[in-house]
Order: sequence, then C-alpha cells, then structure tokens
Amino acid sequence: MSGAPIKVHAINIFSFFIAFVLATVAVEYRWFKLSKLQTWLAFSILGLVVFDVLSSLVIVKRELFMGWFIIYPVGIAGLVSLQILASFLCGKLPYKKINKDT
Repeated sequence: MSGAPIKVHAINIFSFFIAFVLATVAVEYRWFKLSKLQTWLAFSILGLVVFDVLSSLVIVKRELFMGWFIIYPVGIAGLVSLQILASFLCGKLPYKKINKDT
C-alpha cells in the first residue's frame, strides 16, 4: 500500500524481528546475565542500528544516521514500552504456566 519496494519492507520486518522477537527470546531463555530492561535496551539499539544501516543502503535519499536524534530516542522508548506492555499482558493470560516448588 505504501508504494515502497519489497526490500524496504523486508528491512523493517528484519530490524523489528531483532529488536522485539529476539529480545523477547533472549529475556525468556536468559541468554545473557543482564536484567530484562538492559536486554531490551541492547536489542532495541541493535535493531535500530541495523534498520539505519540497511535502510541507508537500500533507500537512495536516506543517509546513515539521518535524523538519529529523533529515530533513536523515540524508537528505543517505543520498543522498550512495547516489551514492557507485552510482558505485562503475557503475565495476565490464563494459560501462563505457574512454577510450583517441588
């Protein structure tokens, strides 16, 4: 619908996959010895950097770190807020497993 080539959409999907899905998996399986917030921040920054680099290669008029002062703070805040909301809502779902001490 936007008229952008499929490679632009692929970059958006790939960077969101890194920033959200991989961050969620990393937190759940405790890949790193970091807190949830630190892991979410690290993957959000990584996803945004991947987005910035790849989109500057694909989009002709897009330069590397173009508008970084808007994209990074808003992107990091949005992604971490989405992670917090998703984590909260998943804790409220009826099928959540309860760890019982045996």
